[in-house]
Amino acid sequence: MPVVPNWDHPATGFIKRQADCGTTIESNIMAVTMPFASCWEWLMRPVSVGLYALTGDAIRLLRDLQSPQLLLRSGVMAVTQTLPLERPGASAPGVSPAALPASDRLYRPQLDALRFFAFFSVFLFHATRILKLTGPLGALTDAGAYGMCVFFILSSYLITSLLIRERAKFGKIHVKDFYIRRALRIWPLYFTFLGFNYVVGHFAHSLYLETPRLLAFLFMIGNWYVASAGFGTSPIYPLWSISLEEQFYLVWPALVSRSRTFLLWASWALVPISLGSVYLLVVRGATPDQIWVNSFAQFLFFACGSLLALAESRNAFGTHGARGLLLLAAGFGSWWAIETAFHIKAKTALVGAMPFTVGYVAIALSCLAILYGALNIPARFVPSWLTYLGKISYGLYVFHTFWPSHLGVFQSWPLRTAASLTATIICAALSYRFLERPFLALKHRFEFVHSRPE
Repeated sequence: MPVVPNWDHPATGFIKRQADCGTTIESNIMAVTMPFASCWEWLMRPVSVGLYALTGDAIRLLRDLQSPQLLLRSGVMAVTQTLPLERPGASAPGVSPAALPASDRLYRPQLDALRFFAFFSVFLFHATRILKLTGPLGALTDAGAYGMCVFFILSSYLITSLLIRERAKFGKIHVKDFYIRRALRIWPLYFTFLGFNYVVGHFAHSLYLETPRLLAFLFMIGNWYVASAGFGTSPIYPLWSISLEEQFYLVWPALVSRSRTFLLWASWALVPISLGSVYLLVVRGATPDQIWVNSFAQFLFFACGSLLALAESRNAFGTHGARGLLLLAAGFGSWWAIETAFHIKAKTALVGAMPFTVGYVAIALSCLAILYGALNIPARFVPSWLTYLGKISYGLYVFHTFWPSHLGVFQSWPLRTAASLTATIICAALSYRFLERPFLALKHRFEFVHSRPE
């Protein structure tokens, strides 16, 4: 019998209001882009063939080839409405995962808001590079790069939490399904953006992407290429973080599938491994940027996210608005002091190996405070527009370095930065609507613990 959600319930009703508002915001952006929808549907055909072949869904493939618009307009409801249950944990026939009660999913709108703030700090870090600020103001803008660490710790916390719940519910982790979900979420936009820059870069110098760099990013070792060859000038350079994440998640599900004790020890073991790597890299003369993109250095933040997920799985966190705001203020506010003291994002190491390593510990503690603070904020305090911006934060991150070099018509830095942010939001919204959502609709078929309603 179909499950009918109780929209009068406060938690479930909140999700509906968030979805309704997100749809309204999105529809305003989409109003001027619908003439391109039909073209996009046909362009998506070969991609859908490849994905369906990968997942072995021949019946679905034949049906969607007859009606390709389902890939664009179906959303989660169309996927679940037309297919029988194929696995434990899938939604009941005719029931969208978005309509499940809040208690049946792992979703916190306040973490979407945190995603946007993490993106915005990274955006400001990159936007202020052209100003070449020094002194206290330079340290303040350099500290914006720590938003990347928030992304890492948040990602690890969420994925570890989902995998822990899956193992508790089904007695195991379905590793193959995890990798399919990961590919459906990350790959479409990632490879599309890489391909666009490589092709167009042959005609536009500002987008030029050399073949060795392209190959490194295609095979998810982009961060190691950056460590040896520098960030380069192509707008793809922030995507080194995607390579680093994919390296971590290549092995993480196998570790989580072991016992809780094993996962706890593995998480704690990553801490000295990471800090030892930072120390040795400084001793051997590595630059701060080379350390920053090093996988082992950044695994510290993944370990912290995992430890927080393990702590919550033992004792659920409550919410306390005042405590949450205090922790958020302390966490973000400490970044300036950390960068001033340890120069983590300086061009050359300005402190010794031990102080520099302590600086990474300080960043990890500040990010833990920020994440725990966000978890303490009641969901009802998060405005819907902020939730939507967090939902499209992946696209925001991918596109945010594309526009500054193409907006030279704005001579004023504030105007150019505002125009760049606006263009980034529009591109991210379009990408989410036309490129990412069709694949997210497929992604729900491989979920065992439901997360954010798309």
